[in-house]
Amino acid sequence: EFIILDPKVTWPKGLNEAPDSTPVESIDYFSCPLKKELTDTRGIVKVESPTESDPTNLPTSIYCNEIIDCTNWEDEPWSCSPNIRKGYIVIGIIIIIGITFLVFSLGVIIYFRAWARVRAAGSIFLLLSCTSSITGISSIFFTFGKANGYLCMSFYWFLVLSASVFMGSLLARQYRAWKVFSNKSVTPVTFSETKLFWFSLLISVPDFFVLLFWSIFDFPKLVKDDDDNVRCESDLYILFYALILAMKAFVAIGSLILAVLSRRFPSAFSDARLVGFAIYDECLIGIISVPLVLSLRSEPFLQWVLQAIAILFFFVSTFGIMMVPKIYGLFLHDLRNSSSNNSPTMFLHTKRSTVLLSANSNVQL
Repeated sequence: EFIILDPKVTWPKGLNEAPDSTPVESIDYFSCPLKKELTDTRGIVKVESPTESDPTNLPTSIYCNEIIDCTNWEDEPWSCSPNIRKGYIVIGIIIIIGITFLVFSLGVIIYFRAWARVRAAGSIFLLLSCTSSITGISSIFFTFGKANGYLCMSFYWFLVLSASVFMGSLLARQYRAWKVFSNKSVTPVTFSETKLFWFSLLISVPDFFVLLFWSIFDFPKLVKDDDDNVRCESDLYILFYALILAMKAFVAIGSLILAVLSRRFPSAFSDARLVGFAIYDECLIGIISVPLVLSLRSEPFLQWVLQAIAILFFFVSTFGIMMVPKIYGLFLHDLRNSSSNNSPTMFLHTKRSTVLLSANSNVQL
């Protein structure tokens, strides 16, 4: 063995001492910048953990593991099956279609806000439902690409608060109808749009504080599970998740009770069937989707697809059931039969009475 002991000799890496000549075991790794798998036979490459924010060299086990680990996404090329890039494209297109429908609906609500059909449903109620649906399905974009604690927490903030406002507006809508139409006294009862707005936001306050405490005391971080898959985890994740689901169940039960109590009220005001459909969506997500998503930890791609579909189904389908009949009535009925001042009148029939509502009416519900 020939070793140079001259201290004046500078070895690679700027060392003045001879490097260890002990044979090293070759290491296979994936290079994110070079976009391919390589082998290190000299022991000079440092293999990083996928939990790093911007890793360069990663274990080969991350290649085509259905999770983005490289910031340039090259560990999940188009050749992988299932392919998460194709999943991003398909889900992204569906999200854009859903947002387009919601933005169109938002424009219809704003433009026709003085018309009887929109006023009967409640313009503030429709605006809250529409905007919360937009932010709710937009939360899915935070799950695209390489995960980190900030993206994970942003996903929860957008999704939970949007669902809270959306369900809160349904509950406030039913409460307003129940309070007005169940009044048997001579004194009229009013429930203004302003009250409905603050009532809806008030319901989301508990969720806000849960998310705030979660962000402050147990911020999510990237960890590797037993299958070497990277996930956002926190020590009290189950506790905070259970609190949020419990509050959603409480709001759903309250909406269901009010829907039953107001089922014989004028349908244009109570929307008992629509609230029931929203509760059906919530139960579907809570009873089927949530346990199924949690049980698919070993199938990251399938878990992500199911989660995205559940979010899209909850917001878009529920709002669509409420809004599509109104769009149909506005464009195919009200616009054709409107008077010269664009103030159509709509009759709401019940077994006991007939309610007349026009855009110029001073009725406050």
